[in-house]
Amino acid sequence: MRVVAKRYAEALFELARERGQLDRVVEEIELVSQSVQDHDALAAFLRHPRITADEKQQVVSNIFGTQLSDISRNFISLLIERGRQALLPFVSEELTELANESRGVSVGEAVTAIKLSEADLNRLESRFSALVGKKVKLQNKVEPGIQGGVLVRIADRVYDGSVAGKLARFQRRLQETQV
Repeated sequence: MRVVAKRYAEALFELARERGQLDRVVEEIELVSQSVQDHDALAAFLRHPRITADEKQQVVSNIFGTQLSDISRNFISLLIERGRQALLPFVSEELTELANESRGVSVGEAVTAIKLSEADLNRLESRFSALVGKKVKLQNKVEPGIQGGVLVRIADRVYDGSVAGKLARFQRRLQETQV
């Protein structure tokens, strides 16, 4: 499923980039994907096998109206015509990744015991941007179990500055040095 979604996302990415509408299309596809995920009735309607593709396209058109560019509207129609509307969340993720990659942006996660302020999150993004050599966009995830500090995940790298991580490393060192 992911492989097929990636192919659709790559084709959409190329078309949107060629037409200079990449940012808009990424936002629109995310909007539709999130709306379908947030509204069970809409998701069930789009999945229903007895509802025709034309009826599904009409409902999507009525809901989103002029919010969608021709590129996004045609793309969603194509997914519906081919019975691939279930791929929309995966296409949205893949498209966002392709767009971020083309902009030189790495998306990561900052795990903290309490929610970070916008200013603190911006400072972390600046520091990690300098560290990895490209713009970093972090999302804050709250996990009280880390006790304090911050654990940052960017791509396949983990930077553990959490209290729980420091305690675990300290405990390992103590165990290694015991006679």
